Amino acid sequence: VQRLRQGQQISIDGRLEDEAWAEVPWLENFMDLAGPRHGSERTSWQNASRDYARRLTGSENPTRVKLRWDEEFLYVGAELRSKHVAASVEGHCDNLRSDVWQSTPVLPYFDDDFEVFIDASQSNYYYVEFEMNARNATYDTLWYLPQAGLGSVAPECSLCCNTTWNAGTGLCDHGAEEEGGSWTMEMFAAGARPGDGMLSATTSTSLGWRLEIRFPILSSREHGGLLNRPSSQHLPDVPVESLHPARGQRFWWATFANALHANWWSKLTAADTKHPEFIKWLCEQVIRDDQQRYGFSQFLVDANNAAPTCYYEASSQNLGGHQYMHNPDQFGYLQFAEVAASHCSNVYWLDSCSRRSTRLRCLYCIQRCCS
Repeated sequence: VQRLRQGQQISIDGRLEDEAWAEVPWLENFMDLAGPRHGSERTSWQNASRDYARRLTGSENPTRVKLRWDEEFLYVGAELRSKHVAASVEGHCDNLRSDVWQSTPVLPYFDDDFEVFIDASQSNYYYVEFEMNARNATYDTLWYLPQAGLGSVAPECSLCCNTTWNAGTGLCDHGAEEEGGSWTMEMFAAGARPGDGMLSATTSTSLGWRLEIRFPILSSREHGGLLNRPSSQHLPDVPVESLHPARGQRFWWATFANALHANWWSKLTAADTKHPEFIKWLCEQVIRDDQQRYGFSQFLVDANNAAPTCYYEASSQNLGGHQYMHNPDQFGYLQFAEVAASHCSNVYWLDSCSRRSTRLRCLYCIQRCCS
């Protein structure tokens, strides 16, 4: 992640046309996040993942991400391809709504969405989740502990996540976790937004959509951040400022993901969503078709909501055995660079480096990159 040069700026307009973006490489080749759990004699999970992407988007490589940083912000830009962009949710963390999903609280991943998970302390505690859709509906959460899901194991707690979403109720799993608080990386006062808080924008393209985000690195009294100063919002005995890349911190954990729904999802109406059993049947039909095609299915059915949602999700690297964005066995790394490094390139999905010589070369590139 290369630092902006003096005088460089990024305009958050969703276009990715600033010179600063042209200087850095894409992070791409996203693969199915649960993929390594699957496979059959008919095909590998990697080939199935590429086929999912091709059928839903027209491209085997539909998700591309770029990053920059400066003293105040981490900037994220992305291009996302899709044949049928599902985008019904509007609003922001404390005011999300949908004309299609009228009888249940909604989140951006009820549509095709882009997700960011950043853990600056590299501990799987006090990490930030952000998600948005093509209508620039956004949601962010500070997770105090890893969340269980997709068979992963995580500790229970009385306050696992802290967000303004849905008036502080309703997200966490099955009543085992409670949610509350007013944390967000946007300005806490709605009338002061965007101010120095989080800002995002999207644009539509002929092939899908683009997005730009600026995340405040440090929190303030007016907004949260990727690093949060209040003692209740970071690991004990960890000086938060020491995790700032401008203070010499070289690495953060990070994972990026793109959720894609079946082509019929974008055509759902408010009348359809009044019949959750019908939607569940459609989701299960996708899984049945996949099992006939591949011998397995990488499609996910989310049971955490009053309304059934189902989607395919690709991530920027292998998550390990848990295969869950909130509680991965392994994150990816952001490596911060003070100056542009012409030899720097992104390394992803290291488990594809099957031969020992290739693995060593990958590790050498990581160590040398951006130095």
